[in-house]
Amino acid sequence: MCIDFGTVSNAANTQVILQGNFGTYLNRMDLEDNVSVILDGTAASQIASISSNLSDIGTGGSTYLGLGKNYIGSVASFLSLPQVNQGGFQGTLGFDTTSGPTANFTDNIDLTNFANENFVGIGSATSAVVSGTITPPGGLGLESGTIYLFGGGAENYR
Repeated sequence: MCIDFGTVSNAANTQVILQGNFGTYLNRMDLEDNVSVILDGTAASQIASISSNLSDIGTGGSTYLGLGKNYIGSVASFLSLPQVNQGGFQGTLGFDTTSGPTANFTDNIDLTNFANENFVGIGSATSAVVSGTITPPGGLGLESGTIYLFGGGAENYR
């Protein structure tokens, strides 16, 4: 079974915050149209359920997949999941605060393998601070490993 997150007629500003895990009957998650999906459950538990149950997380050039503050300290674990498909990832990879004070992501973020031409960059649909080292994408027809892509989301990002 596949769960599709999308909008009607490409409507903007549709945001979903997932705090639970992915069940055994769900094997794929697709983000479509202009949707923003933020994962903000217990990171270790969500990562384990993605690893065990999902075969793929499908993204598109106008989609947004964010990690909430519960993923602080677990960004590398999430990005290393084969379901994330770094080479095929499209749209924006986000870092978000879904409640409380602005989240400070101290994780190092390695985007070396994010090489799809439809990868927009990193951003935030809410607000976040990233204080770890960001390694830029390799490829993308750009000067490999030297161009930082920031875009997507519509809110504060430092």
